Amino acid sequence: MRARSRTIRGAALVMGVALAAAACGSSTPSTTGSTSTTSAGAAASAGSTATGTPITVLTITPSGTSGADFPDIPTVLAAFAKATNAAGGIAGHPLRVESCNDKNDPNTAGTCARQAVNDKAVAVLGSFSQFADSILPILGAAKIPYLAANAISGSEYSDTNSYPLVPGPIGFAALGTKAGQRCAKTDIVTYDLPAAAGLAPFVTMGLAASNKTVDTTVKAPVTTTDFSSTVSNAKNADCIISILPEQALNQYLAKATSLGVSQAIFAPAGPVPEVLSMDDCALRRGRRYATLLIDAVSHRRVDVLPDRQAATVAAWLVGQPGVRVVVPRRIDVLRWV
Repeated sequence: MRARSRTIRGAALVMGVALAAAACGSSTPSTTGSTSTTSAGAAASAGSTATGTPITVLTITPSGTSGADFPDIPTVLAAFAKATNAAGGIAGHPLRVESCNDKNDPNTAGTCARQAVNDKAVAVLGSFSQFADSILPILGAAKIPYLAANAISGSEYSDTNSYPLVPGPIGFAALGTKAGQRCAKTDIVTYDLPAAAGLAPFVTMGLAASNKTVDTTVKAPVTTTDFSSTVSNAKNADCIISILPEQALNQYLAKATSLGVSQAIFAPAGPVPEVLSMDDCALRRGRRYATLLIDAVSHRRVDVLPDRQAATVAAWLVGQPGVRVVVPRRIDVLRWV
């Protein structure tokens, strides 16, 4: 029994790594709006050659909301489980996967945790939820581990039943350190949520290394789709530290560009793609342009370089050995790469 448990937990951890990578690159909102679904379960079990007792895992993510959405996580989980089952399952046991949409709502997040308990899940993994405080006590009481979460709250790092895979608060302290070295005035832009507020002290800790503090924390409602007022409230800062999900940050950047607001943006880095495309980006239309780096496959924004110089792009690429193919829009860049 103990060997079987180790096998199950090991497989869950491998899936968790894949799910964490999916969350970093997720940017396409789902069109579904169900409170709780198990749509991945049947698909993952189809065609399985395993005959033992099914092993159930569950992931909790928001989808179909106007805020942070991560529909790619259940998709990756279902694909992984389907491949696992086709290869004989986990030590002969078919893997059954479930996904639960917490709708960015604390009560629904608690309902998702209870689903894991009721369905006897061996783990909840690869999740992204802004309401881990509603999830962890329920899972802890049932001794269901919370594995490989894309953690954004303090409880996900302090709860003994939680095993996150991403840097979370430590990463924001590093962003504060970098901003303090460069910026005279730094603002935080964030959703108005307790989980996001818990990350702000880590930014302050990083800034303190340069004897600086956060000037203003600009909070946007989680339902924000037009970031005009958010950009306006933060426009006097020369640097912004983002505690927004990537989808929302992209909306903020687009609005800042359209309003002619030029700022350095510090945000957690996502994975660097193998196939990279480049385009021009107007920081101040007609006056100042930058280079926008984009994942050519997922169309996710990877980075924004401060100018359009080929040497700047070449220097960036030197530090990114994972990039295999570059699709430039300009001939001068092509000569450098």
